[in-house]
Amino acid sequence: MNTNRKKHLGTRASCLDRRGFVQLMGVLGASAAAGALLSACAADGPEGQGNAGPTAPGATVKISVGGSNTGPGAGLLVLAAMARTGEEFGLDLDITPIDSAPNMIAALQSKKVDIAGYSAPAPLSYLAAGNTDLSIIGGLMSNYESIITLPENAVLWKGAVTEELIDGLKLGSNRTNSGDIALRGWLAEQGFDLTKITFSEFDTPATVIEAVKNGSVDVGIVNGAFYLPAEAQGLVNARFVKDVIGRDFICCRQLVRTEQVPDVELWTRVEKALIRAWQIYRTDEEATLDALTTFIVIDREVLRFQLYGYGDLLWSPDPAIKSIKAYWQGMQASGYVDKGSRVVIDDFIDASAYKRALDELSAESPDDPLLKELRDSWSKLDT
Repeated sequence: MNTNRKKHLGTRASCLDRRGFVQLMGVLGASAAAGALLSACAADGPEGQGNAGPTAPGATVKISVGGSNTGPGAGLLVLAAMARTGEEFGLDLDITPIDSAPNMIAALQSKKVDIAGYSAPAPLSYLAAGNTDLSIIGGLMSNYESIITLPENAVLWKGAVTEELIDGLKLGSNRTNSGDIALRGWLAEQGFDLTKITFSEFDTPATVIEAVKNGSVDVGIVNGAFYLPAEAQGLVNARFVKDVIGRDFICCRQLVRTEQVPDVELWTRVEKALIRAWQIYRTDEEATLDALTTFIVIDREVLRFQLYGYGDLLWSPDPAIKSIKAYWQGMQASGYVDKGSRVVIDDFIDASAYKRALDELSAESPDDPLLKELRDSWSKLDT
């Protein structure tokens, strides 16, 4: 739990300023950062939809939730909103589509949304640049990344990673891809010389697939939403990134403005709604798909594969604090963010509301096997 929160309060900029824009250019690319700047300024001020503030127990509150409508990364947030699991806890969860990491950051800063979910590398890179206005309060998804190759090259990735394998390797991924960064961090931790690898970042997973097909790169890393499209174009999933590095790694996290974090009463209610959504996901596949397909623009059977058939998706509201820290250390070790950064990532992780939500729901239903599973996960991943 963050014990130094107060020093960060009041630092949020309502619109991306020049410093923030330059930082986003470095992390996310010029065109994407420009989009973030426009989105932030357009939504600034009292017209923004986000309205969560200090909350009295029992009050009904409208929470504006941001998530992608093109994939399951923030799907727990979407499911909670569309299945209306917040009503049990006095919440009206209103979902807003967000199509990119910079727009996610901008939407939070401008108060267009109160809570959002997106791939962890973008907000962690943003924090590494010295920004203090975003914090992580829970989890959404982990793993979900494939190493794709031409069929004849797949065998190279079936065994141990060796110096011979990486020497001269050309590896492509979309910018701020969580699997790419997890692999880089693991390679650095194992003592491999990353200068022997040519890392190429592309605008989209679709362009990564094309680069593998035309030989511009030897292998690509894409998220699970692009597993089937890669196969349809003659590529194969050589291996899940998780299987290479031998551990789960974080992807999408729950993000809020740092100034909001002290309202533990409010976020406890939100976390309960997310736990309820997770219980639906685990127990009722059809209800999950019914709810998600009213917002996520994906064929129902494709979404079913992504959620239940892909083979390496870990959906959970658990913050996975240890995994966040390990991922952050890997980002530093690989040079993806400044190795000399003085940012203390613990200052931007606060899981107190999630833990309180889990404890209170468990007290009500001590024998619930899914809640026990979350308690076990907390003991393993967060303490």
